[in-house]
Amino acid sequence: HTPTTPTHNAARFGGGIDVNGMTTGVVFTITGPNTFITGNTASNSGGGIQIEGDTTLYMLNDGIFVGQNTATGGNGGGLHIVGPAIAKIGSPGTGTGVIYDNMAVNGGGVAVEPNHDTLAQAFLFLFSTDPSRPPRISNNAASGNGGGIYLGAYASFDPVGRHHVSVTACSYRIDGNVAKEGSAGDMDSNS
Repeated sequence: HTPTTPTHNAARFGGGIDVNGMTTGVVFTITGPNTFITGNTASNSGGGIQIEGDTTLYMLNDGIFVGQNTATGGNGGGLHIVGPAIAKIGSPGTGTGVIYDNMAVNGGGVAVEPNHDTLAQAFLFLFSTDPSRPPRISNNAASGNGGGIYLGAYASFDPVGRHHVSVTACSYRIDGNVAKEGSAGDMDSNS
């Protein structure tokens, strides 16, 4: 399999890859092995990858690496998920993990946030496709909160609305991450 490497790119959002299912559902699958999304920079959010809108991202196969990306002014150094987008990560990645050594203000590895305008909920599913090698989010850094994973929230004037994010995780590893608060993960609360 020929290596796929979106590397050393820069954008405002989604430095390496930006997928927005604005009107119709988009299924975006990153396959391995030898898929490396590295060294990309977003001046706002989603250093490596940003998904938003009606988008479902699948990262299930071995040999996927999202690493050494930066979101200099925002969230999600490796991956930024904006509602109603869904990310399903089961890849064991490479020897160091699937999301490794990324940096952002919040969510050095992954940021999961509702949509700013519609407050649509975002989803992250983190699970093992290889019981001996769980997906690993490691060695990421946030200058703010959530070194590994940041769960965002936004204020709403709708008192009955639930504007939150959802993370479902089983058989995974989150290790070696750093942040001011919540080295492994941080859940923001906003009234």
